[in-house]
Amino acid sequence: MTRVSNFITIIFLCTFLLACRNKEGNINILLITVDTLRADHLPFYGYSRNTAPFLSQLAKDGVLFEYVWAQWPKTTPSFASIFTASYGRDHGVVNRTGIPLPCEYKTLAEILDNAGYTTLAVVANGAAGSDFFFNQGFDYFIEPWKKSKDPQEIERLGRAEATTNIALELANKIDTKESPYFFWIHYLDPHFPYDPPETFKNKFQEDELFSKHDKKIFIAKTKRRQLGGIGYTQVMDGKDNLAFYIARYDAEIYYTDFWIKKLFEGLQTKGLLNNTLVIFTSDHGESLGDHEYYFDHGRFAYDASLRVPLFFYYPKKIAPKRIPENTVLLNIAPTILEYVGIQNSWNRGISLKECIENKVCRKDPIFAEAGYSPNDSWQKSIKYERFKLILAPNKKVASFLGDKMVLFDIENDPAETKNVIEQYPEQAKKLKTMLSQWIQSKLVPEKDRSICPSTDPSSSTIKQLKALGYL
Repeated sequence: MTRVSNFITIIFLCTFLLACRNKEGNINILLITVDTLRADHLPFYGYSRNTAPFLSQLAKDGVLFEYVWAQWPKTTPSFASIFTASYGRDHGVVNRTGIPLPCEYKTLAEILDNAGYTTLAVVANGAAGSDFFFNQGFDYFIEPWKKSKDPQEIERLGRAEATTNIALELANKIDTKESPYFFWIHYLDPHFPYDPPETFKNKFQEDELFSKHDKKIFIAKTKRRQLGGIGYTQVMDGKDNLAFYIARYDAEIYYTDFWIKKLFEGLQTKGLLNNTLVIFTSDHGESLGDHEYYFDHGRFAYDASLRVPLFFYYPKKIAPKRIPENTVLLNIAPTILEYVGIQNSWNRGISLKECIENKVCRKDPIFAEAGYSPNDSWQKSIKYERFKLILAPNKKVASFLGDKMVLFDIENDPAETKNVIEQYPEQAKKLKTMLSQWIQSKLVPEKDRSICPSTDPSSSTIKQLKALGYL
């Protein structure tokens, strides 16, 4: 009789624990990303313009990470790292748009799909579209620009208003009584050219901050240019004043924030924000004339392009706080997986759940790569505590940076204007050793998964990528 009672007790406990796990697994995940959004142009990172009133409120009520790096300041490589929790040197999506995400790497969406989640995405940038296999694991993957072949219509469909409306329409596919959901929504608007709708265009023109950026931009006779000036086809409204373009960039952020608010209101009305963990971030930043690099990203490992916003918003579940410890975007996926009860580490990433909930945060170095150089001669960067080191094997890049290896004191020089390697040789040596160890490490992907078949991007994707300056 005792054995029978013990057996019944064990069965009861197992059933109870399984029920608890399923309850935890019913957490919904809403991942919102905004293309080309640098952290220091947001009010909740100290920016004086109120570029994002709605997001500021969410950040205030959530857990904000103060210093975050993308793993590569370019859309395709960055999202490859986000969804596989690995570096460019691991997955091979490096230095340019057009390299597909390798299928031997299991993605976050695939893991969640296998766990019973309804997986959905609305992606406004073709650089992270199905042509490059970012649709792996998604039940629904909507690419707005593919709804038309007309260039003007493609541009309209890439805007925040269309992205929000399409996302809310797709949300009708969600039935949280049947399964939890993972919903990725990617907005494009802050990407160059900075051209928000008419009612938003002049939001920050001639304001108090305008004079701070009052500088003439060199207009080259070539069509396109990023270093030392811009090409004549990049000129907007005949303006050659840097302040005009920065105000336009900020207006794009404000416009996107407006429609993200509409997205939240719509999802709330549909009852889809209950028990939902919201993650907000960007794939990379944007150089707005910093270091004479104009309206582009990817070429250098400066923070203007590497540093991005990141906050987690989970009302009544996690207490609001700001976390100063450095972190990286490839930690997002392991964090999501631990929250849904699947696993707490994955590939190169670590879960931030303990840090978010208990503020027990690791003080690890963070790493990133950047540049267009081939054959692994692109830039490698490390930040540990207050110092940041950039290693540039390419001679032309090293000449631009001022040396093959440069050190910045980010705490006292966030704009990275002064190489302090001579003042702090021991710190430089320490960071170089840590960077070398990271360079020598390598992630081995799963070998039993098929390789994606090669394919050519659709005509609509090519048109969009050309308009965005990728091609």
